[in-house]
Amino acid sequence: MKSVSLYWVAFLLASLVSFPSTNASSSFLVGNTRGDVPVSLYNEATGAFTSFLPPEVELIAPDHMVMVGDMLYISHGDSLNTSAIFRMNMADGTYETSWAVAEDIMYRPYGFALDGRVMYVASFLSDQILMFEEETGEYMGEFVAGDGTEEGLCNGPNQIAIHNGKLYLTTQGSVAIDGAPEYLFPSQIVVYDLETAEGEVYIPPPEPLENSFGFVSMLGVVIAGCDDDLSTSNCTMYTTDFGGGLRAYDMETTDLLYSVETTIDEAFTGSLTLTDDGMIVVQIFANETSGSLLQFDAMTGEPMGSSEGSPVLVGPTSDLARPVGVLFYMDEDTVGTMMPTAATVPTEAPVGAAPVAGGEIPVEGDMPSAAPVVGPEAPAPSGASSNMKGIACSILIGAVSLSVVALLG
Repeated sequence: MKSVSLYWVAFLLASLVSFPSTNASSSFLVGNTRGDVPVSLYNEATGAFTSFLPPEVELIAPDHMVMVGDMLYISHGDSLNTSAIFRMNMADGTYETSWAVAEDIMYRPYGFALDGRVMYVASFLSDQILMFEEETGEYMGEFVAGDGTEEGLCNGPNQIAIHNGKLYLTTQGSVAIDGAPEYLFPSQIVVYDLETAEGEVYIPPPEPLENSFGFVSMLGVVIAGCDDDLSTSNCTMYTTDFGGGLRAYDMETTDLLYSVETTIDEAFTGSLTLTDDGMIVVQIFANETSGSLLQFDAMTGEPMGSSEGSPVLVGPTSDLARPVGVLFYMDEDTVGTMMPTAATVPTEAPVGAAPVAGGEIPVEGDMPSAAPVVGPEAPAPSGASSNMKGIACSILIGAVSLSVVALLG
């Protein structure tokens, strides 16, 4: 059922009081698969984490996030009864926790992608890619499914990217049996024709990186740098490896361009997002109650963290709880003018399941995906004229906000 939070209305007005910064800086949405804060907003300029969604929103193990126009989509749920796609209209704050569902079919949705007509969702614990009507969320049917064999291809479907009439899928190599994954085959990337649903292996299983956990589990996937939407010319595919690693491939030749280590402090690797200034941000976690953000140059793979020579953008922090999904949201000029300043994330996540054991392939729910989409952009105000207009506008909106709060009260 569609709902709108009074919290959201009040903060949409109150947020306009903040003056835009003149220093551009990245911000990211990070999905926490554990804890009480499903999605955190990280502001690189201030180093602060805030809770992003209205406090009444409860999502179980949120995974992948995509923003298309004003719409934010999040996959969540870990059972047949809870699996769904959340959708929020960022312009007015209305949202539906179960906007897209497939009762008794969709089981632990991980990655998804939209092509302008259809949303394709990877249902991890049923080894399927399901289709939903992009405008309404209505279930349309099955696109492809695994058959329990290596040739079935759709084995442990994880993250999806769509380009030039093709659907690219990272797979974990697992086969779902009675709602639990059994890791029977190698992890690889497969590609399907959207018209015929014919599939084939696109990127064969790579070798584990030297300092990884010794296994490969392809997770996040992003396609960028293409000359146009109708070819793979100059396209680069970036993918993360849950077992440790970030790889970049030339999409015309499928040659490996580079690979870099992401296994820091014995941490597993989540998904990735690409920023508007050519950086890749990856999240990692070593336990259930914390997480870190890493940053690399997308062209070279060079570490671009907060200190020279290090990829660590944000060190292990309890503001994150086993993060997997990450989404470049907008720059610092826009944050504070479009979005509310929400309640600060608790410093300690509640005690839950035991930490994931290092070196072991985790069981169901411990190898999610998520992915990337560049969020909306807005021109940055500059100069004294913009500041004076902002002050005048802030006074007016402040008065309106007080009036609205009084009426709501």
